Amino acid sequence: MSLPSISVKGTERLTGLLFLAAILISLWVFFKYETLFAGLGLISLSLTLRLYAVMSTNAIQKSLVSVEKTTYVSGESAIIEYVIKNTTNVPITFLEFTLLHSPYLKSLSGVSGVTYVPPKGTVKIPFVFEWRVGKHVVGPLKGVVRDPLGLFRSSELFLSQPTYVEVIPKPSELALRRMFVASKVAALSRTKRIGLGVEFYGVREYIPGDELRRVSWRHVSLWGKPFVKITEEESSLNIVFVVSLGSDAFVGIYGRTPFEHISNIVASVARYLARRNDLMSVHVFLGKNHIHTYPARGSKAYQLILKTFSEILFNPEDSGSPLTTQSPKEIISYVYPHLPRDRSIILLLATSKFLANYVDQLLEVMSFISSRGHITYILTPLTLSYEVKGLPEWGKALYRLRVFESLRSELGSVKRIRDAGIPVIAMGPENLATEIVMRLEALRS
Repeated sequence: MSLPSISVKGTERLTGLLFLAAILISLWVFFKYETLFAGLGLISLSLTLRLYAVMSTNAIQKSLVSVEKTTYVSGESAIIEYVIKNTTNVPITFLEFTLLHSPYLKSLSGVSGVTYVPPKGTVKIPFVFEWRVGKHVVGPLKGVVRDPLGLFRSSELFLSQPTYVEVIPKPSELALRRMFVASKVAALSRTKRIGLGVEFYGVREYIPGDELRRVSWRHVSLWGKPFVKITEEESSLNIVFVVSLGSDAFVGIYGRTPFEHISNIVASVARYLARRNDLMSVHVFLGKNHIHTYPARGSKAYQLILKTFSEILFNPEDSGSPLTTQSPKEIISYVYPHLPRDRSIILLLATSKFLANYVDQLLEVMSFISSRGHITYILTPLTLSYEVKGLPEWGKALYRLRVFESLRSELGSVKRIRDAGIPVIAMGPENLATEIVMRLEALRS
């Protein structure tokens, strides 16, 4: 499909060139025909370049544009590539491109530039971002075609459609080391207990009613009496992560918002529990939306949890209005039908502001869950202060002041929650993950 002629317009350079051509043509009376030929040559050149600009614009419209993505992890820089395949015999000499993207993503390589697309050839344009957990919009890729001398330019073209990039949270290696060391040092790490399993533990005398398949015939032949095998089973926990997210969960330092803290905490704890083969599921309440996974074990449960957080659109506004969080009663009405029959440990993670707004309901919910034989932990990560480099002294002072005000507000909310009788656990993200594991291992033992 070719562009109409109006889609290719002249630039200021063309105006200057035509003005020069007009002067040369007007001077042919005094300087014979040399200036006339020069002026006509400039006009011919401009017409030729216009034709080339139209052909190049037509070529870029017929080109195939694809996106090459990989697995993206929060906190890491990685490349997303746009591949432009020219299907015509016309080279695209100057293609100016610009990549639009979510304002909540930080580009490390720039999002605009100039490239050359050979005829029947392919060019790859890499873009490097510092990724953060969640779903982000990248694209569309816009382009403008120019001729080699810059006399003509096409109208702005959209070369691709917007694409969504899902970024999984990254478990903290430091927190994981702390978890394993702390659980072993405290002698809380117990993997098995006597029960119905597959690993041999010992034997005991036969009791009427025991299954014949459990009889140890080797011991019968040795001692002349029937004995049955005792096996041991994994000491497993049922863990349910419940996450409540509002607009305030997406506000903060790049890569250090409450949402990112919570997702990394859950990822760290889930990775630890996956090695323990515990039953896990997650329920995320994003405004009025509910995303959840079904109970699973091991690496499958861990991957499902990571995927759930990567599917959350990183946007503090929903349809132009702030996200309205659901109350704890509404949350538990969704979560409770999905709980396993056995005792479950519910880990409710939210911002201190959310918890402080629903103190009375939290007490009722904890009482209800406890009466059903389950256990609830209320957790909130605290804002951390990071050293800032590259800012003037007044900028550093302003940053510290804002962080201090945020931390003071969070601690004030935590105090109100605790004064109401709710044992909320409020710590920095690294320590909070370790504290969760310590409490879970204490329940396991």
